Amino acid sequence: MKKRILSVLLCLCMALVLLPTTALAEEPQPLEDVTFDYAYDVQRSPTFPAKTTEVTMSGLNNHTGPLLSGTQSDNDAKWKETNEGSWTLTRVGTYSYVKSIKKNSSILDSIVGTVAGGYTNLGLTLDKETIVIHELKNDDVHVAYGVVLAYNATDGIAVFVGDLWNSDGAGYLLSKNAQPSDEDVYVTAGMIATDFVKNCSISLKLDFSPTFPEATVGYGDQTALDVTVTNEGNAETGDLTVSLSGAGENSFELSTTNIPSIATNGNADGNGNGNNSFTVTPKTDLDADTYTATVTVSGKDIVAQSFDVEFTVKAAAPVVRPRPNTPSGSTTVTVDSPKTADNSGLFLWTVLLFASGAGVLGTVYSSRKRRAE
Repeated sequence: MKKRILSVLLCLCMALVLLPTTALAEEPQPLEDVTFDYAYDVQRSPTFPAKTTEVTMSGLNNHTGPLLSGTQSDNDAKWKETNEGSWTLTRVGTYSYVKSIKKNSSILDSIVGTVAGGYTNLGLTLDKETIVIHELKNDDVHVAYGVVLAYNATDGIAVFVGDLWNSDGAGYLLSKNAQPSDEDVYVTAGMIATDFVKNCSISLKLDFSPTFPEATVGYGDQTALDVTVTNEGNAETGDLTVSLSGAGENSFELSTTNIPSIATNGNADGNGNGNNSFTVTPKTDLDADTYTATVTVSGKDIVAQSFDVEFTVKAAAPVVRPRPNTPSGSTTVTVDSPKTADNSGLFLWTVLLFASGAGVLGTVYSSRKRRAE
């Protein structure tokens, strides 16, 4: 009996020893921040694989050098160096988000548009703005922004197309193991571009028109426009950023520039969606003019949503001082004071002079006549 118990215990010990390599084996790492040891510039077929499709990667013997910006003609020696290194693919966010944090690249825009069209042809809906962008780095040095077309976490291999070249995009094979340069490599797609798109979306609801009522210079505080941000998707939104842009961006104020991730059932608004809110208000003491700006709510996992605000300030009306009232039936006479050296009253004074002289002569004459009598 004791031997049987000892035998059972021995079997259990053996099973526990094997667990780290079986039941406790490390699960494939999601493509959020994954490092590869090798990178190859290759051609792929099909161009846009569906999930579980085998992708043929060819031309590894042509470009086995490190993926550096520029063109092959810039420095042919680049292509003769080893392609070993620390190649990291890091999830940046949706294309909508990437455009907001970096200068818009015409090459990346073309790549994203082509990818969206390619998957639409496969019957998979993929909005250009929702496509997830990954960043390729070499030893923490930026190499390219692009889209992961296929990823096999078990084999540690990924197919990536990015905006490396000055005039075009390029396709790369990233691998944790060295690949034969004289043979084609076959990749079974465990994940494709559509798998990286989360169903995260938001809507914005304004409690009144974004055109604020007109005000006159010297106005006081204005009524704040309340904006409700609602999670319309089936996953958390991730942290959101609220920003102002445009000519009048400094003429308005936001109650906050950061909104914590909104869960699908957080802050329930009655329809099962989560929500949060912020306000936008015109600043006081603005001069007479019309001010406009764009309010944008963005995040890594959502397509940014925007609306325009407008506020007009009018100049104050001039002050009119009323004349004092005059009695009914009276006439108001305005007399101008004569100016210095003004001859306008000379005739009047001459007439008065002659009249006075005539009066004096008349008085003298009358006095003499009475004496003569």
